[in-house]
Amino acid sequence: MYTTKICRYVFLLFVFFFTANINSTSATSSEDPVLDLISPNGGEVYAVGDEVNITWTQTNIDTVAIGYKSCDSCLDWIEFNLPVDINNTTGSYKWTIPEHLSAGNYKINITGYHTNIGSVSDKSLADFIINTSGHLNIPSVSITDPSELPKEDAYKAIVKIKTFFLDRYYNLSLNSEGSGIIISPEGLILSNYHVITLEEELDSSIRDAVYQICIPENISDEPNCAYTAKVVARDKALDMAILKIENITGLSTLRNFSYLDLDRFNTAQVGDEVVALGYPVIGGETITITKGVVSGEVDKYGQQWIKTDAVTSFGSSGGAALNAVGKVIGITSQAHSDLLGTLGYAINISSIGDWFDRNKNNVPQTNTLLSHLVAFTKEQKNLKSANIFVKSYPPVSITKMTDWDFDYYSEGRLSIDKKSDDDGGFIELEFVRYPYLTGLNDIVQELKRQYAELGILSMFSFVDEKSVTINGISGKKIVTSVSGEIFYAYIFPVKNYLVIINYDYGENDKDKEAVDRVINTFKIDASTIAFNEERQFSNSNSPKFSFLAGQNWAVMANNSKSVPAYVFHKDSKGAFVTFQAARVTEDTKNMNNDDFLDYTKQQVAEINKIIIRLDLKCEIVKSNAYYKINNEINNAIMVESVFRSVSSGKIISQSISYTIKSEEQYLVVDLNFLSDNQTEFNTVKSELNSMLQSLSLGAMPLNTGAPSINDVVDNELRLTDYVVNFCYRFKIAAVFGMLILITEGVMK
Repeated sequence: MYTTKICRYVFLLFVFFFTANINSTSATSSEDPVLDLISPNGGEVYAVGDEVNITWTQTNIDTVAIGYKSCDSCLDWIEFNLPVDINNTTGSYKWTIPEHLSAGNYKINITGYHTNIGSVSDKSLADFIINTSGHLNIPSVSITDPSELPKEDAYKAIVKIKTFFLDRYYNLSLNSEGSGIIISPEGLILSNYHVITLEEELDSSIRDAVYQICIPENISDEPNCAYTAKVVARDKALDMAILKIENITGLSTLRNFSYLDLDRFNTAQVGDEVVALGYPVIGGETITITKGVVSGEVDKYGQQWIKTDAVTSFGSSGGAALNAVGKVIGITSQAHSDLLGTLGYAINISSIGDWFDRNKNNVPQTNTLLSHLVAFTKEQKNLKSANIFVKSYPPVSITKMTDWDFDYYSEGRLSIDKKSDDDGGFIELEFVRYPYLTGLNDIVQELKRQYAELGILSMFSFVDEKSVTINGISGKKIVTSVSGEIFYAYIFPVKNYLVIINYDYGENDKDKEAVDRVINTFKIDASTIAFNEERQFSNSNSPKFSFLAGQNWAVMANNSKSVPAYVFHKDSKGAFVTFQAARVTEDTKNMNNDDFLDYTKQQVAEINKIIIRLDLKCEIVKSNAYYKINNEINNAIMVESVFRSVSSGKIISQSISYTIKSEEQYLVVDLNFLSDNQTEFNTVKSELNSMLQSLSLGAMPLNTGAPSINDVVDNELRLTDYVVNFCYRFKIAAVFGMLILITEGVMK
């Protein structure tokens, strides 16, 4: 899990993205947006299905985003990017309260935008009350004493499931966290399909994943993550999965596990007491237990659902709803968006009893990543009592303060902070792999590349850049800014890696001395490590293709079916090429090249309506529906584009893409150039075209050693329903994708 401080650091990006003045000016303009909420004005009582008339006064508002909140950190969007008449002084929206919302207090949140000027969020959120018919109005309460449970050791049967996979750099990486229920003394776990399963976006195949199981030993302590598990069965339609726990030699020896019995006979009635147990995000690292009542039942998606006001928030998926005698009556699930909410739904156990009986005795599936996870878990365990972190590749080390903590949640990232101090400082190390030996000139361009892939390059400015030396290691200290908020990082080239050390001194710089002291212990030892560049690539998955890179380029196999290869220019540091795969959709499968090019231009126009709020615009400067790449590929769709500031006209990046269609998929070759230097761009473009003379739509027998597992955690650029790759990376949806992965996607 990401630490609280890391999440807070990233959350700032979200805050400034939606609330910053786009032109980053401090003076108030006569065109600045102004918005005040009229209704609801506070205290109104509604039932689900009722219509709420949301109204507001407005000045210089042309679009709004409307949401509702059930707690300070719980915001669900009702409508986003809703256009309104900028000349009107009032606006309104009628919202029907969905059936999944339970009784409770809620607030309307509304944000107004003025294109090219900025945004404003309403300062006084309007509250309202939902009083669900039939609800007994017994408030949900938290339980911290095991004696208050219907079965005193019930909490020991609720596990945290951490799902890992290999990321784009082939690091074992945490993808998500969820909950599970031990339902046999041998260690069978019942959980959700979506908690344990990663699907390839390109073809919906199931990717290799491995599971760390964390079992609570005391109700107030973090669970012990000294176990793994194998998949016994899973069913996407039911959103159910069965796992089998395995001990890790040297870390755990349990043979008989605390477990819970299942209530197979649907005995739950409205008004019955229910206890929910799980690991929601808002509950921290320890188990969260709440008591409430059954407030309703729903038949939907071929299953029966129990509605309860016992809080089952994000991360509770796979957790248990217990009745008064301690039997499991439901398993919490959030697989269906219309059943999301702070107050939860649980799949009635009676709906899945037959499926469980048919599959519980299946032989656990072989897991190719299990030994990798075992070694990583042991390393995590050792770090809990160590003050020095040592990584073999890239070969680095760093030493922490004795009262601070290491959190090695993924092989590609390490955080260091004092967990007991939420306002304190933190340090995070990130290891970014390159296909060639890195140097100081790669540092700034790497930051730009990351921001560009997330679609947020224009939000950042570089405040300062200094050369630094720590323990004989040359690097740079980079200071960036977004809307006045300052972010700090040290970046060091280490062989074919850049090691990025993000840091924050905490509130009022309270931990400046400690953070600086830790950073100054950073060391490398790369004297005996050799590295060889790759200049050829063959994709054995569909679409099959192969190519040879030029002398000035280096190839990096990417652990993804959607983006199987990156190619970096070693001299023009702002230039890189992605080889991407995308599905042919119902919208595009019958299009000829001319139709597809027109469709692409329409999508660019739609995207520009969104990104103009960031003072950005994508312009197509050249296109050809039947471009000849080489003698084999003579009907590619070529689009050359620039991405520029609307206000200044300055070019932020340039791109050229080649889309090659087949019956089922597209292959897209996309050159990204993060500079306005037209001469250099033309040179790089010419070199790319020379490289593509070797592009063949068939795999060469090359040894890339690249399995096909998509990288979700690193939020790489992916193409889904259509290909607008040259501007797609700047779409606001990319920012939402990043936030979901960081704040919610890792916690199911």
